[in-house]
Parts: sequence; structure tokens; C-alpha cells
Amino acid sequence: MSIPETEYSSLITINSGEFSKICKELQALSESLTIKTRADCVQLEVEGQAGKGFVKLTSDDSDRETATVIEVSEPVEQQFALNYLNLFNKASSLSSHTRLLLNTDQPLVTEFRIDSLGVLKYYLAPKISETD
Repeated sequence: MSIPETEYSSLITINSGEFSKICKELQALSESLTIKTRADCVQLEVEGQAGKGFVKLTSDDSDRETATVIEVSEPVEQQFALNYLNLFNKASSLSSHTRLLLNTDQPLVTEFRIDSLGVLKYYLAPKISETD
């Protein structure tokens, strides 16, 4: 199976441990995570029977080790299964940062750069809502 080259309109680089922790905590509320990207921030949202929750990420260059970098040329809003993201995050110990690449109607790419070895990428198709 080949994966075509894609220009991604939203790129988020976040500390791997932080992203893993966010996904684990949000899964307590819902099975699905909605990622909304804007020019200045990224919002990770969940809504389930137990309630609603969200985490808002903004670009931060104060500490290079924990910095979150957001690059958005076009806003994207997609929903993904949290159980798969949590499986992908098991690779977070291999890389200090997780890179999320999003584009409308394209799978999410979760990327881990492994020093001197290369890159580990996971692809996750967005959930299809019943209202579409």
C-alpha cells in the first residue's frame, strides 16, 4: 500500500509526554477526539456521557524541550478515535516530540523522529460523522 505525498495545512509539534498525557486524560470522557486548528492555537476537544473537556494549545518558544509549535496555513477540524492515538503514543518514549500533520479529508499523521534512526509514522483516518 502506498501513501501519496501530501502538503499538510496544519503542523503541530508538541512534547511527546505531554501529548500522551493529554490523550490518556481526555479518553476518560470520550472515545473520540476532535482536533481544531487555527492560526494561533489548536484545540483538542472531547464530549461524552460523562461530560465535555478540551485542552487549548498555543505556540510557546520559552523552553525548547517542552515547546509547542503550531503552523497553520488553513484551519482543519477533524475527529479521531482516541484509543488508536493512545496506542500510537506508546512510541512517545522513542522521541522527545510528537508531530501531528493534518489536512482536510486526509488521515492524521502522527510522527516520531528517532535520533540517528529515522522517523516512525502512524496514519489514522478521521471518523466519519453520521451527519455528513
